[in-house]
Amino acid sequence: IRSVLEYVDGKIGEVHADLLNAQAALRDFKEDNLTVDLPSEAAAVVTRAANMENEALKAEATVAAAQSQLAAGRDWLGNVDGEAVELRETVETQEIIDLKSRLTLLQGQRIELLQEYTASSPEVVSIERQLADVNDQLADAATRAMAATVAPLQVQVWAAEAQLQAFRGASGGIRAQMAGLPQKEYEYALLSAEVLVLGQAYQMLNEQYQKM
Repeated sequence: IRSVLEYVDGKIGEVHADLLNAQAALRDFKEDNLTVDLPSEAAAVVTRAANMENEALKAEATVAAAQSQLAAGRDWLGNVDGEAVELRETVETQEIIDLKSRLTLLQGQRIELLQEYTASSPEVVSIERQLADVNDQLADAATRAMAATVAPLQVQVWAAEAQLQAFRGASGGIRAQMAGLPQKEYEYALLSAEVLVLGQAYQMLNEQYQKM
């Protein structure tokens, strides 16, 4: 918890400084171009981009927390069982590599479906079941390839990393949609998305900090 708290505390300062800069840049753009607001279609793309990037930021924090727990588990295990375990816990077989790729693919499909369906829809439930199945297979493979005590922690890291990659991929797709806007709208959309992303991130990090 302490390591996660330190990570979040550092992020809050970074995001707050970036938010102030982004707000100033958007304000200057509006003044220079006498712009009041974006057309509704462009504004909707901005909102989707901001929401997706905020989800990516949450996933990034989850990865950091999982990696911290894994490191603590490795330290403990190394102290208990010595160097032989330290070597075993770093092994990744071809089976593990293939399962990680499958996990990332399924996370991407889940994100796409959630933009059209609810979480309880059959399409999303089916993907969730497949994700759970791949996670179980990863846990089995990890246990065979490394120390059983560390394996569940390693699987948490892999699952979090797969989710982060999927969110980043979805965010990139939405950013590509923004690039199709007229030049002035595109510049305005980029600045607006930056302010929205950082504002949501700052609020989320503060809430997470208080929770920790």
